[in-house]
Amino acid sequence: MGSSHPVAIALPEPLADSTPVEPFSERSVRLLPVSGKSNKALRELAERYRAWLDEHAAELANDDDGSAAALLSDMAWTAGAGRSHAGLLGPLGRT
Repeated sequence: MGSSHPVAIALPEPLADSTPVEPFSERSVRLLPVSGKSNKALRELAERYRAWLDEHAAELANDDDGSAAALLSDMAWTAGAGRSHAGLLGPLGRT
């Protein structure tokens, strides 16, 4: 206790080919996590997301350049990782 010693480890050799066997595909479903401190807060946040998605449904459906998919992906990631979550969690999903 109270003293430190250097430790040497051997790292594994890199894989010869780390390319996935099958290419990644676009996701057809996104999970948008929502959280709230109460059931009421959880429902209100879910409703705000649902209203925004309904309001922008036509724009999101016409995704010729992939910007809508990127927006939804960013939205889902930010909702899940971009803030701390309160005690109640619930998914808001849409295909």
